[in-house]
Amino acid sequence: MKSHSAKNGFYLLISINHNHNNGIIELVEQLINIGLLSKGCYGIVYVRCDESQENVNFRVITLAKGRSDVAEDSLLSPCNPTIED
Repeated sequence: MKSHSAKNGFYLLISINHNHNNGIIELVEQLINIGLLSKGCYGIVYVRCDESQENVNFRVITLAKGRSDVAEDSLLSPCNPTIED
């Protein structure tokens, strides 16, 4: 996690690559909830839970103007064969 200073404020960059959940999904959900309270927050999160048999593709969570939306990814999914053999 890195904080970057910019002309109009700060930017927070979070990059996570875990091979097990370990509560990371809950952390991402908490950060999105914080963003929902701050209308000036925006961002995009790609989530893939490869331990789940029912959803092995990426989901995209967008945050803008105090609103969060979840959609199925169309750029990296389906994971097999797009990014996996």
